[in-house]
Amino acid sequence: MTDLALACELSVRQLDKIHCNFAQQLLPIERALASVRRISPPSNDVRNFILPVLYGVTGAAISSSEAVKEFLDKIHKISSTGGNTDDVFKTIIRLLMGHKGDIIDKVDGEFVNRIGSSGIQFGAHRLMWGHDIFSTGPDNPFTLLIGQEGSIVKGISQVFRHLVADTFSKQGLPIPFHSYFDYKKGGGKLGNRLWDIASDNANGTNVTQAFGNLFTIKAADIGATGLTGALCMAHNSIMNQADETSAAQVRAIAYSSQLFGKATIGVLKTGVPFISWPTVVMTVKSIYSLYRLSYEDIAVLERATERICIENVNLEADVFASGHDLVSHADGSGYRNELKTFESRMDSLEIFFESN
Repeated sequence: MTDLALACELSVRQLDKIHCNFAQQLLPIERALASVRRISPPSNDVRNFILPVLYGVTGAAISSSEAVKEFLDKIHKISSTGGNTDDVFKTIIRLLMGHKGDIIDKVDGEFVNRIGSSGIQFGAHRLMWGHDIFSTGPDNPFTLLIGQEGSIVKGISQVFRHLVADTFSKQGLPIPFHSYFDYKKGGGKLGNRLWDIASDNANGTNVTQAFGNLFTIKAADIGATGLTGALCMAHNSIMNQADETSAAQVRAIAYSSQLFGKATIGVLKTGVPFISWPTVVMTVKSIYSLYRLSYEDIAVLERATERICIENVNLEADVFASGHDLVSHADGSGYRNELKTFESRMDSLEIFFESN
């Protein structure tokens, strides 16, 4: 083997060693990239956008239907009346939701408010007395009905029977915590800011109806929201079984469509938007779920980017360190002289061994 060939072989070996070192340095970067590749973007299938809108609009239309409202209100009227009947349907309704004569509706036959004043109008009676399970005043329904029933179990059971039945009425059940919006008006009278908001935004509509549109929970909304959820579940079981982000996206679109669809129907019908509070809850929950999944993907990208930056700095340092001992020449003559010097040294080394 000539001296030139030996020099080339040594150079190739050195380059192989450098290549192996670089390969080892690239492994952390490859692992970081692999974690990014596992992130799959949500499906762009148009059915994941169009169908959820249809689900939400269907729920909004059903819950806004006058026929549905009339049917549910009939159930409430049956549950609030007493007497024996041979009608099986009425018997079942009264067994499940009967609440005639409950003290959370009237005290001594009159509608009252939380400071004991009487003469409260029918549309505001649930807002002003006995229908807020979180009330800290004398009208807490659990306190009242446990006292009336004479039993803790029966009292608690009657609270839920009564409040569930009220969601079937046209007026609906006032949203929880409504008693916290009470305030004292002039003359020692009791007011409620939710009722005031409804009055200010009635736009010519009856204030009771405006309040019912804005601040009550209705069985129709609960049922329609459940229907939308069931449609989303069926949709995702078929199209998005292994794609949690797309599934969350479908739910967010469907519930949002139902929420804004029903509000729009309310404005068109009465001038006051219909606010479906069950749908509000599910919309917020689904949007948060979608945000959480997206944030988890973003967090993975951030961690991978940080690792790649760190490993890139290390790789750059190794590259410079590998070439630190290599001599660079301005032109080819310098490399030829270096080879000649190497060859001369090899000759001297050969002469030395031969002389000994």
